[in-house]
Amino acid sequence: MVHGDLASCLTMGVEAKLEALAVGGAERLTATVVHVTRLAQGGMGTVDLCVRRAGSFERLYAIKRPHSHLRADAAARAMFLDEARIAGGLRHANVVPVLDFGEDDDGPYMVMDYIEGVSLSRVMQHHAAGDAIPTTLAIAMIAQVARGLHAAHELVAPDGALLALVHRDVSPPNILVGRDGSVRVTDFGISKALGSASHTTTGLLKGKAGYMSPEQLRFEAIDRRSDLFAVGIVMFELLTTERLYCGDDAAAVARRILDEPVPDIGDRRPELPPELVELSFRLLAKHRDDRPATAAEVADALDAIGAETSVDIARYVEARFGADLEREREHVQALLSGLAASPRYGRRKDANDRLRTSTFWTRGRAPKRMDVVFTAALAVPVIASALWPEAPEGQGGAFDVLTFAADWSTPNAIHWTWQVSGDVADFHAWEIQLARSAAALDTGEGLLVFDGTRNPELHRFLLRNTTGEEPVDGTITDGLEPSSDYYARLFVLDTAGGRSKSTNVAVKHTGPVPTVGLAIYTDTFDAGVVLPSCYVASETAPYRGTAHYQLENHCDARGDARCSDQAVVTPALLCWENLQWQGMSLPIPQPFGPSQFADAYVEVAVAVDTSSASSETEGHGWWSNVRLRAAGKLWWYEKLTIRADGNYRVYQLPLARFGLDATSLGTTIEGLDIGSAWAEGSVIRVDEAWIRW
Repeated sequence: MVHGDLASCLTMGVEAKLEALAVGGAERLTATVVHVTRLAQGGMGTVDLCVRRAGSFERLYAIKRPHSHLRADAAARAMFLDEARIAGGLRHANVVPVLDFGEDDDGPYMVMDYIEGVSLSRVMQHHAAGDAIPTTLAIAMIAQVARGLHAAHELVAPDGALLALVHRDVSPPNILVGRDGSVRVTDFGISKALGSASHTTTGLLKGKAGYMSPEQLRFEAIDRRSDLFAVGIVMFELLTTERLYCGDDAAAVARRILDEPVPDIGDRRPELPPELVELSFRLLAKHRDDRPATAAEVADALDAIGAETSVDIARYVEARFGADLEREREHVQALLSGLAASPRYGRRKDANDRLRTSTFWTRGRAPKRMDVVFTAALAVPVIASALWPEAPEGQGGAFDVLTFAADWSTPNAIHWTWQVSGDVADFHAWEIQLARSAAALDTGEGLLVFDGTRNPELHRFLLRNTTGEEPVDGTITDGLEPSSDYYARLFVLDTAGGRSKSTNVAVKHTGPVPTVGLAIYTDTFDAGVVLPSCYVASETAPYRGTAHYQLENHCDARGDARCSDQAVVTPALLCWENLQWQGMSLPIPQPFGPSQFADAYVEVAVAVDTSSASSETEGHGWWSNVRLRAAGKLWWYEKLTIRADGNYRVYQLPLARFGLDATSLGTTIEGLDIGSAWAEGSVIRVDEAWIRW
């Protein structure tokens, strides 16, 4: 069977067993697959929980799919296909298997077992307060990890040739401790094997910096012993409940791995068996030839060290996490009960349905293309605990918040900035919490929460612009009261369910209500604006008054721009479009010196409606910008996001953040542009553009 037939091979292998359930073998048994809930979301995609029902048969699956904006990315697609090919061929008790693979109108997907349990990250967080994990338990867990890795390392192609697989991302988030007592390795999204379709770009490292081997950091050829170095780090961290290699940035971490001597775990845990300390030294050896030759050798050594003690991992999971897992199970059952009672269950989506279902398998046929809203991730652990909304807070998460501070403020907005250390593969979302006092942050009184539903960039670790990608290291909290103090704290949510938070509380005072304003555009003010023919005046729900300017995206079916101010940024019907007011000569009211400039800000009301767009654009992954035309130049505010929910939002941006000062501004305003990337059919409306101080 060739790899291209993986979907039908796996699906018929698993699902054909259901045929026996048909009465007398004469009835066709049709299974309906229904989306239940989102399990997790990462920088590369999402994992959803789905249920498959056929008569009295019911089974839960985790469906993994890349984000929509990565489906056309050749490198990301190749990685996803490689993961399906590799993990689909693995059948071992200590590996999360891929049961099915396919592609539908929403792109490629993988069907995996739904694992009820916790990630090893969560186990380590649970013991971070000083309650050391029992040595025999840690030994048993790492032994199972080694068994799973050995199965992966020994994987062969259909012709029997060794694939020489290297996982390259062995780390706590990618190790799942099941309620059944089995420990499983997951996420082969960046694994390397002979014959892989994806290739690592020269000078580009794949994996988490804190778990890379010295040879990987030196860009040398790697083999299975690189994974064993990562196993050594995981074992060290599990036994000490502390990160081994961490730092302010990836370069600092790499230098520590390359330059520091091999750490002695016996210094941290003097009571450990000498054989275990010796194994730790061997696993963390800087030269691969000094490490064990295979993961099976590691597992055998661990089994020998722990041979005299009986270990029940399932009992440990139940004792430490059973209450949480039971609540999660009840939560899933409640969702399933709601689906079963829904009149929409078992029928196709129409215009009013949010739930999409489809035929997954029918007797005597290969699987149909799925028409299900299954979205899943390239780098997200598939665990039941991701369902539970209450995650531990504090520095126990996968990230360290290095700095968090207020940058600037206007009467109704504050811009906050931060720096964090951690791995992008662990990132889930940012969250800002605001209150009118430091005490209220803890009590929740009058708490304001800004997350990705309010600020799209808070769902992203990186956002694109026309020249590349830039990190999300700040956000604007708007709708605030003028002349008021606001206290804030940053949270970083990771894919393992952890919540890191800033150790400090940042505070900022909003500005006073302005007394002077220069109108760039209002309903009644005509400044001789020059606009492309694509723009129209509209009276449909303006922000204020009776009218506004409206633009509908005009990329054609080839992705070509039809307006003079548009530029194609991707063939997927996405154009960079600027809403432009040009040809102005607006005198700035005087006096306008440094003191006035310090308080001045651009204020624009913008609404973006993507309900009729050709593709998903809410949080589409692009920075927007506002450009001021003055003194014959363009002055930019570059890192802004515009929410695409059809509702007007007022943006206040200080003039000082456009890269100019009171002198370079000159005496007149010549125009204003607002630019971003929107898909075919998006409607962009602008009303009430001002400069105020």
